[in-house]
Parts: sequence; structure tokens; C-alpha cells
Amino acid sequence: MKIVLFLPSLRGGGAEKSAVLLANAFSERGHDVLLVLAKNEGVYGSIVSDSVKVIDLESPKVSGALFKLARLLYRLKPDILLSFMNYANIVCWLAWLASGKAGRFFPSERTVTSEAISLSSALKEYVFRKCIRLAYNQSEKVICISNRICDDLTENFGVSPSKVVTIYNPIVNAAVLDAAREPVNCEWFADSNEFCIVSAGRLHPDKDFELLLRAFSEVSRRRSAKLIILGEGEEKGNLINLSHELGISDSVRFVGFQQNPFKFYDKADLFVLCSKYEGFGNVLVEAMACGTRVIARKGSGGPDEIIDSERTGGLFGDDAELIQLILSEIDHPAKRHAGMERAERFSVTEIADQYLAEFEGAQTILNDR
Repeated sequence: MKIVLFLPSLRGGGAEKSAVLLANAFSERGHDVLLVLAKNEGVYGSIVSDSVKVIDLESPKVSGALFKLARLLYRLKPDILLSFMNYANIVCWLAWLASGKAGRFFPSERTVTSEAISLSSALKEYVFRKCIRLAYNQSEKVICISNRICDDLTENFGVSPSKVVTIYNPIVNAAVLDAAREPVNCEWFADSNEFCIVSAGRLHPDKDFELLLRAFSEVSRRRSAKLIILGEGEEKGNLINLSHELGISDSVRFVGFQQNPFKFYDKADLFVLCSKYEGFGNVLVEAMACGTRVIARKGSGGPDEIIDSERTGGLFGDDAELIQLILSEIDHPAKRHAGMERAERFSVTEIADQYLAEFEGAQTILNDR
């Protein structure tokens, strides 16, 4: 099959990384794969396989790529068109229509859209919702990365239940496990008596690192522990100031964006994610694949489907429950293998096979007509 994947760029994010991992996996199976970018920029360009052709539409804005994409699709006539992220999905849908519906269109939805909408006017939100409903109902299938996203589309956007399917993100491969074994230059990990908590993500209010710092402040009054936070973002200065105000700055380190976060997850005793909502929660699976216990917010989306509270970690509903879960992990450390076993469900090989099954099913239906 000729498979085209379209997304805005390869900047550092879960959708971009998933797109590259899938493109590489499809190519390894002998398919003709083209990665089409509104603008070819971002850190994940370095991990694109040489067998995947990258096409740069040279458009700073996704909307500006519409007509170039339409002409490209008309010329390429792909069998499958897979797009990523809701705004890019709409642009891709319009280009697909303009190309004469070249290929079977599979938008992928990666957020609980009703919670993530942040438009400047009621009119813009109305148009956006209308486009989502039309685009997704005209697609072959909308691939959602969690069941909650499927439910959101059918309940809040009028997307037919027959049009949605859940396929989780591709996370685990040999490269992740190899990277996890690399050493970390941090004396906290070298001290077996020190309980180390790691968290990672964009330093943004939606990720609620403030809650994590306040909870850790309470934990550190009762137990000896350290906290390492990976990531960059607009809230970094405020969070550093808060750590000083809470008197925990000596026990907290902000280490910025890490090209290899897996070595931190592997050495940690616990990974905590406090996001208010997560389409999926790649970092949770990455940490589990490294054998690390995980804690995340209950009802935030993907984490509810990832975490088995009996075996791999816990879900918290409020501040007090978060504090209690962390204390419980410190006092009663559990075996690491359960998380590793569960993370196997999210291997790149397994997830790529699920995508290809959907694509091949669509091709079979087309050939039978």
C-alpha cells in the first residue's frame, strides 16, 4: 500500500513521535510510506527511517498547506491517508475532498476535544464543531488513542459510533529499552536509601506541576524523598519559585527537556503525572516499560485505561489521595515486572499491526465494490 501520513511538523510531542514510529513500522513491512509535513522542523526528524520519504510543504501554518496538500494527494493517489491532531485533520479532510477523495481517509484524534477547545469566539467554536462532525463522519474510520476520546466524539460531536475505533499509541520498542539502560549523572539515583520520584511533561498549567510540588512538600515532611522534573515550558520560573516558597528546593531538581528521558524513568522509584487531562499519557507507558510504578489523576482520560491500580500503580482523585498514594509507594515498594508486562500491549509492533488491519480492511471493502 501507498500510505501518506500528514501532520503539522515534527516538533517534540506525543503525536509527532507516534507518527514517526508508525511511519517507520509501516515502511519496515514493505509499504510505500510518505511523511508529509506542513513544515519540516522539529526534533523527531532525526529518528525518521531512511526508507520513509519526507515531503515538506514549506508552510508555517497548517491552513496554508491546504492547496499544496490537495495537489500532492491528487498526484500521488495514495491508498491510505492518515492525519494527526484535530485542526490538521480538518485541513487534511478539505485537501482530501479537493483532491477528489484520493485514498481512504483516516484522521486520528489524540485529545478529548470537548475539553481541549479554546477558541476566541462562539462562531469559531460552532464552525470547528461542524467541521469535526462532517470530516469524521466522511472518513473511513477515526482512530482514537483512548476509549474516552471515542466517547467524546460520539456524545459531543455527533460522530457515528461506527466511525470510531480505539488504537492506543505506539510506545515501546527496542530503542526505548536500550536507552533506559544508559547511566544518569545524578547522585540521588546512586543512593539506594533515597526514594526518587520523577515526573515529565510540558511545564504548563494543564499539567498541574503545582499540585505535584504541593503534594511532594507534604510527603517530604513525613518521609525522605527527592523529586526530579523533566521538561520545559512557560511555568518553569513560577514552579522554581514555588519550590523555594514551600521549602523543598533542595529536594527538587528541574532538569529541562531530555533527549533520553527513559534513563530517568528506569532509575526512578516512582513516576507521577498530575495532568488535568491526557488524551493518552505516553509517559506513563514509557515509565512502565522501564519497570517503574506510576501514579496519575483519575478521570483525566488515557491514564484510566493504562493503569491497573492493583498491579502497576494508582489513580488519585484529590490532593489527599495523591499524598497517600505516594506515601504508600515509599512504605511498601512493589515489584517492577507488572508494569513492564502491561506496557507490552503498547509495543510499536503490536500497534502498527492494528493500524494495518484497519487499512487492509478498508482496501478489501473498496476492492469488493
